[in-house]
Amino acid sequence: MIKPLDITPINTTNKLHLKCEHCGFEEDITLQENSRDTVVNIDYNGKTEGQNYKEINCPKCNEIIKEN
Repeated sequence: MIKPLDITPINTTNKLHLKCEHCGFEEDITLQENSRDTVVNIDYNGKTEGQNYKEINCPKCNEIIKEN
């Protein structure tokens, strides 16, 4: 599961909650300011817009974590 956190009034965030369904790893991440994509756009249903951050590899088991 990938879930946006702390969504601003203009529907953006730089914080995501990850939960791996395979190994149970769970963590909140903050996108770094010097990375290519520092802000995630969120639609009105609370889902990320565009293709970035729809899938992330789990840092523990390397399985793909998908947005729910």
